Amino acid sequence: MRGTELNLVGIESPGLTSAPAIAEIAVDMVKNHLTLTPDPAFNPVRPGMVDFFEELSAEEKADLIAQDPNYGEIICRCEKITKREVLDAIQNPLGARTLVSIKYRGRASMGRCQGGFCVPRIVRLLRDEFGWNPEDFLKRGKTSPMFVGNVRPKGGAA
Repeated sequence: MRGTELNLVGIESPGLTSAPAIAEIAVDMVKNHLTLTPDPAFNPVRPGMVDFFEELSAEEKADLIAQDPNYGEIICRCEKITKREVLDAIQNPLGARTLVSIKYRGRASMGRCQGGFCVPRIVRLLRDEFGWNPEDFLKRGKTSPMFVGNVRPKGGAA
């Protein structure tokens, strides 16, 4: 810990098995600088996720579609990812906000077309569901905008 900064980024897949132990060390380091009070409302149990929709039986798929029609709309044709699965990636506690984070959390655009089919659908979904503007869409982070400029004047055809 340097000053008031604690950096824990960059832990790759094998290191994730150490995450609970690393978290305990981090808490001990932070305790030296801040007064920590437990939150009695904190729930450490994450809700379970539905298995990948494509891997479910026909009956399980029908039940899910009856409960939530968003399971009935395929967004990523190659990986057979539904609208509900993309929405779950966006609405999870970490909140996927870039196309790459949606890809990593929900597998959309990982198929043979590499997003050629689903990225326009994901963009439309984010625009319609969350009111995003073209400048809000990022590939990987704040320095990687998906859309820059206009192809025609605002308000009408060129």
